[in-house]
Amino acid sequence: MPFAAQGYCSTPRCPNKAEYKGRCTEHARAQERTRYNADTRKWYCTLAWQTLRQMVLADEPICMACHQEASTEVDHIIPHRGDYTMFFNQSNLQGLCATCHGQKTARGE
Repeated sequence: MPFAAQGYCSTPRCPNKAEYKGRCTEHARAQERTRYNADTRKWYCTLAWQTLRQMVLADEPICMACHQEASTEVDHIIPHRGDYTMFFNQSNLQGLCATCHGQKTARGE
């Protein structure tokens, strides 16, 4: 199946090809740095998070919400709101499928 042609960056007057969510690499990185939670989003890139994430997914292979799909996302049961200790607290984490995680996130939980 052919792929759609790659478009250009959605930033006005940027001549570069879009590579991530409609933006070129430079503008995608700039947008990430200006997000309200940019400081805490860095925690998701740490080895500690990657290890903890794998542990949660291994312990809970089936979605804790629908009990039907495989867990692919690790969810904070109670939002950490920038609290480092709460972010890495394994008892505050659960495995969810992508659909259930997206629905929970959309509800602001």
